[in-house]
Amino acid sequence: MSPEMAVIELMSKYEIDVDEFHEIISERGLDVNFSRVRYTAVAPYVDLDPIASFHDASLFDLQRSRIPTPVFRTIVEDMDIMMLQYGPLDHESEQATSRTLAPIFNRLVAVFESAITNDPEPIRLGRHSAEGIIEYRFKTFGAIAVLLVDVNRRVTSDTQRLDAIAQVIAECGACHWTNVGYKIHVPIHAIICDTIGFSFFKFDGDTSPYTFSGGHYPGGLSCGYSNICLFPAIHDRRRFLAQLRILTEIVFDVLLAAYCRSLVVFRDRPDITTGQKKNLDSWATAIDHADDALAMCRNAELERQAHLPDEADAMVDEAFQDIHTSLKIVPMNFKLNRLMNYWSDEVLRAS
Repeated sequence: MSPEMAVIELMSKYEIDVDEFHEIISERGLDVNFSRVRYTAVAPYVDLDPIASFHDASLFDLQRSRIPTPVFRTIVEDMDIMMLQYGPLDHESEQATSRTLAPIFNRLVAVFESAITNDPEPIRLGRHSAEGIIEYRFKTFGAIAVLLVDVNRRVTSDTQRLDAIAQVIAECGACHWTNVGYKIHVPIHAIICDTIGFSFFKFDGDTSPYTFSGGHYPGGLSCGYSNICLFPAIHDRRRFLAQLRILTEIVFDVLLAAYCRSLVVFRDRPDITTGQKKNLDSWATAIDHADDALAMCRNAELERQAHLPDEADAMVDEAFQDIHTSLKIVPMNFKLNRLMNYWSDEVLRAS
């Protein structure tokens, strides 16, 4: 058994503090690297048959939560700025591609005003990192809820793609164990960026055995799950922008749903100082506004499909007001002290 699989087996059977375990194996010079995990070995830990090549995985429906067109415009403008630095979006380097696509996540995460934050440090369980493949770990109030994985853009074979899924399963498991150490139980969504586009997955560590499912979107290339095509459209800019909006709004739906779920989890989590539940009134109101926002953003997409853009825009504007209200009243201390709070035209003109 490889060191990586030994770690996975131990953590699936026992409650292990990931940070403490990391420290122990690092001190002993052990080399545990989830990028070496193979699908044939890890599939049984999420109740999948390695021979079925993920075709036996359960599916969940991907949905689009519409965002205001001005927000999408800022994403495109930021990507243009990145392409001025790194060149057109057909890079040989996955790092350059990742940085060019970063505005998608930068702008969407900013909607949540620090309730969702990006911790780019991967879960490291040995002397070596996972080769920089995990690009983002998004935390909602500190709970790891979404992973973005940037695999090598030269991945083309089914075996390579399955092994990328295997690494995601292992990383999701490690993130789940980290959450459990803080008495937090949330499903973890994972997004894989490969040579075609983006695929979406979900890890549930509260089932026995763990479950790992694939996201399905109508019209996506299917391998039991859907791949939202993006890169094949890079030489057709209008088509690319249309695909980019689909992708962006699916990502936003994942983030908004994770925010809604985390509100419920943190409402129900006992106060770590008193062991008692918190005052629930503010939590209930914050949850109601967040749930309303998610429903309206999804319904706005249906209005768009019905060729009612004005109605869709009005619904989205109301939904974003609900998000802002929810963030304003949620009873947690998470707000960032922004630099722009200290901006002074008069002072800085003279600096």
